[in-house]
Amino acid sequence: TWVSIGLAVFCLPWLRWKHPEWERPIKVSLVFPVIYIIATIFITIVPMIASPIETGIGIAIIATGIPVYFIFIAWKDKPQFIKSIILSCNTTLQKLLVVMPPSKKN
Repeated sequence: TWVSIGLAVFCLPWLRWKHPEWERPIKVSLVFPVIYIIATIFITIVPMIASPIETGIGIAIIATGIPVYFIFIAWKDKPQFIKSIILSCNTTLQKLLVVMPPSKKN
């Protein structure tokens, strides 16, 4: 859990550096993410030394999301049948979970 949360917090300074033009709904001083990332590294390294097998299994479980990202997000020129499957799943889940699109700003 600490690895995934630490990676998510690492995205704050990364995205601020790579995309400063993007809107940030929550503005945070960079001090807090840096302190959190250092604490996360410490909290992750200590269990890796104490129980490397269990930690490796946890990191492997988190890493199973990497192919999902590349298949569904990073791969831009997908075949049409894959696009239709994704659209169908997306529409079904939106109806099932009663998801509304964000209102447009005027």
